[in-house]
Amino acid sequence: MHRAAGSAVLVHDTRADRLRIGWTLPHGGWRQVARRGIDGIRAELARALPPFEGLLHDQIRSMSDLTLLDVFAAHSRE
Repeated sequence: MHRAAGSAVLVHDTRADRLRIGWTLPHGGWRQVARRGIDGIRAELARALPPFEGLLHDQIRSMSDLTLLDVFAAHSRE
């Protein structure tokens, strides 16, 4: 787990040449991030994940390489 501009970034290195990244953003924060464009997104992730900078630039080439998942947490007594 790493930190990026106040949000957590989870890295799953499933293979030596591939990454799976889970980047937590505030609810509704995707629009603000998307306005930075792909170069801004890659740069922010590279700052949080310096060891993976090369893979980030190789694997994230356009916005279509990203997927937005609406995830939430809840509490249950049972």
